[in-house]
Amino acid sequence: MPSTPTASTQSPKKTSAGDPDNNKLILFFGTTGTEKNEALSRLQRWVVTRGRPTPHVVDLEKEIEALYGRGQLHQYLDQINPTYQRLDWKEAFKKVERSIQEAREQGDVYLALHGVLVRKDYGVRSPIAFESIASLRPDAIVTLIDDVFVNWQRTEARV
Repeated sequence: MPSTPTASTQSPKKTSAGDPDNNKLILFFGTTGTEKNEALSRLQRWVVTRGRPTPHVVDLEKEIEALYGRGQLHQYLDQINPTYQRLDWKEAFKKVERSIQEAREQGDVYLALHGVLVRKDYGVRSPIAFESIASLRPDAIVTLIDDVFVNWQRTEARV
């Protein structure tokens, strides 16, 4: 009776950049202090060691800052009424949505953003329009977390 290859003996399916049917969009939510960009840089390097092309990283908050020229994201979040903030988020998302789709045509894309932000003046807030994120049809969603005390130390060091 012929043997069937097991999961441990099968070669992983290799996909190539430019194959939109196999390119993945992975959404990475990170809370304040998880250092999501550092984690994504390490993940990019690891993926390359596995024979995959380097994924393209889109940091949505950096895109919003660039589009609106408001300086630091924290200033943007502190100065804007939550209703208007969400409208601005949606407008910025529409502007970067096309670039995300174009990047996905070329290879895997990691979309990084904060799921929620914690601010002294108003507590917890999320300007995200989840219907906009859902329209991208991400292949996976990853939430980056860390020890609450480590996050607190990192964020307090920035103040």
